[in-house]
Amino acid sequence: MFLIQRVLLRKKYFTLHKWHQVFYTTSKYDLDLSIRGVSLQNYIKRLEEEYETLLKLNNYTANSRFHQLQPLINTLNERKAAVDNIQNLSELLNEKDDEIRKLAEEEKLFFEGRIKSIDDKLLDAILPSDKEDQCSSIVLEVNAGVGGQEAMLFANELFEMYCNFAEYQGWETQIADYSTIDMGGIRHASAIITGPQAFQFYKHEAGVHRVQRIPTTEKAGRIHTSTVSVVALPQPTDIEVTIDNKDLKIETKRASGAGGQHVNTTESAVRVTHLPTGLSVECQVDRSQVKNRQIALTKLRALIYQRDLEDQIARNENMRKSQVRSNFRNEKIRTYNFPQDRITDHRLQGCNVHNLKGFLQGNDALGNLIKKLDQQYKIETLLNLVNNE
Repeated sequence: MFLIQRVLLRKKYFTLHKWHQVFYTTSKYDLDLSIRGVSLQNYIKRLEEEYETLLKLNNYTANSRFHQLQPLINTLNERKAAVDNIQNLSELLNEKDDEIRKLAEEEKLFFEGRIKSIDDKLLDAILPSDKEDQCSSIVLEVNAGVGGQEAMLFANELFEMYCNFAEYQGWETQIADYSTIDMGGIRHASAIITGPQAFQFYKHEAGVHRVQRIPTTEKAGRIHTSTVSVVALPQPTDIEVTIDNKDLKIETKRASGAGGQHVNTTESAVRVTHLPTGLSVECQVDRSQVKNRQIALTKLRALIYQRDLEDQIARNENMRKSQVRSNFRNEKIRTYNFPQDRITDHRLQGCNVHNLKGFLQGNDALGNLIKKLDQQYKIETLLNLVNNE
């Protein structure tokens, strides 16, 4: 039982009315959140007003925006309650009774710590998130860029890192395409990854990755620079993208490859073309034509969704969405320097990670870096919203 409740039994002259008077005349604990020197006060006030407006609607509970704002409002109310409790202690802190005064000071420290914790939680509640962040299924593509064989070898290492990361997260991975070379590298590969908020993680990996190292075939010991590109596409549901069968041209052929499971005697490879858009995808990773067709349609649906999304960005000139798109296509987002055992992410100031071998295993090291990128992205998006109100 809190001190105030105990003292109520002994100090009946304290009234709730009196406590509220103290709360409204004290400003020490007023909310004063800011990011990078930019005050969020007006922005928070606007969100509260938006919530109140939605609350007045008869069907507000069915409004997705209402549910999006609710965690923020709940956190604000939680903070106000903590401040209220501190103000309720004001007269008890001046008590002549040493025992009561000491208990009041202890309880004040407790609520001050609670306010600090709530403010940290409040900042997380304010940071915006994109609708696509909730997407639990993505198409991830890795393509070798400049650098010939060395680029293909590193493309294979990156693809394995992302598949390992999915496994580390407990997510499902389904290989959709995998084009190898004799030396063990890949020209390109793609996978369908399914897991809670998978797109929120992998979207920050999209862009050009640069590797600097001495190839095994290099006799002079010179460092070569190669590049690999990564694309992460949110996989929409059937409701978001509807494909009519009459708009599809489906072709089959025998699978080709270096050997093993890629060589078939039946026409299991599938090529699907979406006639209205001209988009085309191929799949030959499975011996079953039906399975290859399903995978190809999944990739095609993601490509159509991405194309429609980018068309919408161009039409609306939406600054926030444009920023998302530019981040996806940002060149040289990360450098992997093997001689120095260093990973540098160029989007984070002064961000260097060591232990390349451990990083490429796709575990906590990669996850922690992605979380930093996601935090920075949300902060920049929030500042963009605040500055353009």
